[in-house]
Amino acid sequence: MEPIYNYSITKVKKGKKFSFEDTLIREIKLDIVVNDEKIASLMATPVDQEALVVGYLMSENIITSVEDIKEVFLKDDGMTVEIVAKINDEAVQRLNTEGVVISGCGRSKTANIDVEKIDALVNTCDFHISAELISEE
Repeated sequence: MEPIYNYSITKVKKGKKFSFEDTLIREIKLDIVVNDEKIASLMATPVDQEALVVGYLMSENIITSVEDIKEVFLKDDGMTVEIVAKINDEAVQRLNTEGVVISGCGRSKTANIDVEKIDALVNTCDFHISAELISEE
């Protein structure tokens, strides 16, 4: 599956609507299976999925060292990475019970965020577009 593809889109600029071909980056739902147990899903560009999963598991302290990994493989569909490894069961439990869902789609979450230190940004953009312009054929 190619990570980049062309797609016909409709754009509105200065009150005018027009169509053109744009280059988009594909995202997939990437399932993470550790020792035959699905523990997470991430939205990801379909490139280097195995490295992404190893990095995610290490950042969550589920795997503490690459030496703990016995096997890593990407399923033929490119949408599931399976790992056989020595894992930190407490970290898996913490992710399941205290994990914070992070932005994006999928079941992506982390147990390593201090939510009290996160300040929300307020969008102050005053962009408006009419429903008539959007629904124009």
